[in-house]
Amino acid sequence: MLFSLLSLKMPTISILEFFFDPNSYPSNFSAFLGQFPDFRVGVVTYNNFFTHEELMKLEDHTYITEKKCFSGNIQQSMNIHL
Repeated sequence: MLFSLLSLKMPTISILEFFFDPNSYPSNFSAFLGQFPDFRVGVVTYNNFFTHEELMKLEDHTYITEKKCFSGNIQQSMNIHL
């Protein structure tokens, strides 16, 4: 009976990829041509991969890390648990 009260639905995660057009890539991209001769450089987005709460925690940890970095007080390795 308890099981029927819980929602165990997983969100649909969508992936969207953007790549530079070989005929109109940014002027500073030529420095990277040796590493990416097929021009497959761009952005990949994942929608619904994290919950809002997880993103907020991740942003909080990022902000704390940034503050430590700028203050020169950052450890060699850090464990972050969402």
